[in-house]
Amino acid sequence: MKQLLTDHVVLIADDEHFSRMFVVRMLRELGCAELIEANNGAQALLRMKERVPSVVVLDFNMPGLTGLDVLKGIRIGKAEVPRGTKAIMLTGNSDVALVKAAMALDVDSFIVKPVSLNVLSGRLEKVISETREIRPVADYCTIPTEAIGRRLLGGMPAAPAAPAAASDAPLPAGAMVIRLDAIPAGAIVARDVCAPSGDVMIGSATVLSDRLLRRLKELQPATKLEQICVFLPAA
Repeated sequence: MKQLLTDHVVLIADDEHFSRMFVVRMLRELGCAELIEANNGAQALLRMKERVPSVVVLDFNMPGLTGLDVLKGIRIGKAEVPRGTKAIMLTGNSDVALVKAAMALDVDSFIVKPVSLNVLSGRLEKVISETREIRPVADYCTIPTEAIGRRLLGGMPAAPAAPAAASDAPLPAGAMVIRLDAIPAGAIVARDVCAPSGDVMIGSATVLSDRLLRRLKELQPATKLEQICVFLPAA
């Protein structure tokens, strides 16, 4: 296994001790010499002030401050670390509000639990090698991470699902239904992409960037999304 993390400080935040230790062991197998552990979101923000990580691995489901709250704290400068710090979100939840908020906060990768060494290694290798722009603080401030956390962790029902498009409805003119792993960057969503609940994950007319396609593939174990109706980019 590649020693990807010999030059990186990694923070792992997860309130479940066994899950955290499992990921810690894998991070050490990948060569991480310096690990910062936190058992909740508030502790994660404090630990970052003591030692600045280059990568953070955040479980969504933590009491108090969720992984989304911590990610927002990083992006708006509350965490007192570089706002562009690379972030991977661990989740077993495909809730649309969670997914949309994490993507709006420029999460660098998703890993659907349970975590495997091969998946973690592949995600980290991609995340470490990528460069991307971080948007102004104001763009992140309005993302309602606290409300999303209260609803999901409190077992509150999701908003009523939007009616899914009938699978036998005629395709829009010029559109094609293509497997997710075969869609090229630049394709345009021709029909709303819905989660298993029926909620719209990605609306029609959205341009599928390479980054967005990767996030969708990472979430496939939770969303079960296999194909999308798209307009292919012009040759």
